[in-house]
Amino acid sequence: MGRYQGQRNDLLKSESTSKKDKNTASLSRKRDKFKRTDEKLANLVGFKNKDALHRATKVYKKGISILINALNDEKISLTKAAEFAGYSPNTQHKSILEYLELKGESYVGTC
Repeated sequence: MGRYQGQRNDLLKSESTSKKDKNTASLSRKRDKFKRTDEKLANLVGFKNKDALHRATKVYKKGISILINALNDEKISLTKAAEFAGYSPNTQHKSILEYLELKGESYVGTC
């Protein structure tokens, strides 16, 4: 009966696992390189970290002009502007005006 035992399965699993580990390590190196690039770019542009860079990019791509102007005039923080940039354009406009009104400021920016 011992002759019909077949191949050892544990050796096959370790080979596939080692291939998987190599692929995972390769992806990790690529991801780490991307993270370092983001950090370098953020520092080069003058942001304190990559998260601030990503927030600024979101405001630039999705924000309406009054939101961008309020950010440039330092009437609103970058974090709050990035939050508002996730809204629809009508909601952005209402939100920025309400927010500034709550702060006790009025803002007449270009719309």
